[in-house]
Amino acid sequence: MDFKVTELTPNYKIVWAITNSYLPWLKDKTEWTNTSVIFELYGDDNLTTINFTHLGLVPQVECYETCVAGWAKYIPGSLQKLLNDGVGQPA
Repeated sequence: MDFKVTELTPNYKIVWAITNSYLPWLKDKTEWTNTSVIFELYGDDNLTTINFTHLGLVPQVECYETCVAGWAKYIPGSLQKLLNDGVGQPA
């Protein structure tokens, strides 16, 4: 995957455009190319909420169900562990 930061508002929002992708398990191995992942942060006191969106990941694409399940695992699991403990679980 090749990502490019296309929007950055410190402490609030970051958008990564996926400029090149290769997903070997899909028929369309470049399915994520020209999609974007968006992280929006909201916080008060000691609590931060992250709103995550994969723009372009829609039910009509081949990897939709698998990718939704993957994001549902890695965002609250690995990312939260990385933020809280300094070490995620990417694999």
